[in-house]
Amino acid sequence: LGPSLGPALAQPAPAPRPAAQPRAAAATPPSPIQSEQLSAVSLTARLTGDQSPESTLFRFRPDPAPVPQAAPPDIPTLRLQPSGDARIGLRNDLAQPVALALRGLRRTVTGDATNGIGAGQAGSLAFPTSQPGSFLLKAVPPAPSREARARGLPAAVIVEAPRPPVVDHDIPLLVGDWRLNEKGELAGDFTDLRDAARLGRRGNRLSVNGREAPLELTVRPGARLRLRLANVAPARTIPLHAQRLGARVIAID
Repeated sequence: LGPSLGPALAQPAPAPRPAAQPRAAAATPPSPIQSEQLSAVSLTARLTGDQSPESTLFRFRPDPAPVPQAAPPDIPTLRLQPSGDARIGLRNDLAQPVALALRGLRRTVTGDATNGIGAGQAGSLAFPTSQPGSFLLKAVPPAPSREARARGLPAAVIVEAPRPPVVDHDIPLLVGDWRLNEKGELAGDFTDLRDAARLGRRGNRLSVNGREAPLELTVRPGARLRLRLANVAPARTIPLHAQRLGARVIAID
């Protein structure tokens, strides 16, 4: 080596730098659980007008329930945001047990309400809201369910999309049917074996959102409507047609 390099090689090696400490990732707080409360209640209403006799219906009602009315109350709709988990609490004020399911939801649903809530008892359903769409809360086995469905015990559950389409009105339409007797009251033959041997209990009067059809809506000319359609009839297949209106299917849940 040349003499000019000798002193440079004689210098002590620099001390090693301390290893960089890993930075702690910022913790994301969990989204709050969205909570709704319903009561399953029995009530009376006139199904086909003021002159018809009263019929006994089952309904999910917000808790605390509003003041009863003469006409059948609308089937309720719960709207949730697509954030975290949701919990639906239920108090069963009926004289029979109720088990519940969320039709259309492709996520795990937990809670004691899936196996049945006894009369006078309370329970809940819990599920993630990661799947936007329209779903149907309804009575199912193992608890008695035929009478509950015929008396009108569903509810609509809507999980909003992160970027929903722009519309003027977002309207659930839950179409079903009632089996009325010659007096115009709900027939009580819920365990008729002839229905089990055929296609199920089919009614003779259509309903929309828990009231007698047709349902009349008034909107401005050119308004955009989003109709969330669900069949809540116990057994009937109900065809629907859009006449003199442009319609497009944007989702099937």
